[in-house]
Amino acid sequence: MELNDANVVTDRPTTQHKLAGHRLEEQEIKSAGQKPYMEAPETVTPEDIKLMYAGGMVDDLLKQRVRSSNKLYGFQKAYGHVHPYTCEELEKQRDEFLEGFAKAKTRLTRIASQHPMAQRLCGIKGFTAYQLALVMAKVKDIARFDTPSKLVIYAGCGSKYGLFVCKRNLNAIRKIHAEQYTGDPDAYRPFGYNTALQQRLYIITDSLIRAKGWFYEFYQRQRERIEEKAKNEDRVFIATAEDAKGTKMKAGEYYMKGRNTQSLRAWSNSGARWRVARTLLHLIYKEWRDYKGLYCRNPYPIEYLGHSQLITLDDVLARDEKK
Repeated sequence: MELNDANVVTDRPTTQHKLAGHRLEEQEIKSAGQKPYMEAPETVTPEDIKLMYAGGMVDDLLKQRVRSSNKLYGFQKAYGHVHPYTCEELEKQRDEFLEGFAKAKTRLTRIASQHPMAQRLCGIKGFTAYQLALVMAKVKDIARFDTPSKLVIYAGCGSKYGLFVCKRNLNAIRKIHAEQYTGDPDAYRPFGYNTALQQRLYIITDSLIRAKGWFYEFYQRQRERIEEKAKNEDRVFIATAEDAKGTKMKAGEYYMKGRNTQSLRAWSNSGARWRVARTLLHLIYKEWRDYKGLYCRNPYPIEYLGHSQLITLDDVLARDEKK
């Protein structure tokens, strides 16, 4: 209906009305057979949603805690002449915030402990319900990942097109990724990974290693394998006193060739920790998919590289219970 020039109401539809009607019809056609936008996937349960929501809030507090600490350090550095009493007041404010964060962390741990997956996964030495909640809050719906490799790449713990997923290699990976879909642009999806999940997993590996359980032994074995492989492939050199001049290198120790004075020990530590993170993700993936009743494929080394030793959660729990 509209008002004509004589201010008389008519029933003639305007052009705007017609366009709006066509858009509505198109939208209905596109959404036919699809779920409403706000409807959760069938694989996401109320327990998942409660855990993800609490985990997201704690994650926000974590970021705020880092920002607050950095801001305090910046003030102390920029205004070193400020009276010590003022600095004490600032530190009190920070400590008060940390008290609130500790309470939120406790609440999240309680919520996560009630999740059906927590009982088995938290039997891993060094892995807690709190950590499980933060991982699940980032992954959200495990049904999105039909293979464990896709989850590993999303978490920034693996390789794609032969390049480790990290900021240094991101542009090169995206270039190769785009070339793969040159003939089928409709199937192209931009490549990316979750940097926050990558950082969280690196912190979790530290907890697993310090716990001196199964993952600590796994980490030690992987370091030895990485170092042995680097030596066999002639990728290292022994630094001389001349090499060490003006650098942080130490004479007589192994360093990686072409890696800006990176030591073999640092190289093997980083590689072993990422293998720990990948293995943990595989265990979470298997447990999560089984819990949802979804088909679970084997990890890439088992599926395609001919490896025969499949690490299971039962093996890890059995070893940690003995220790």
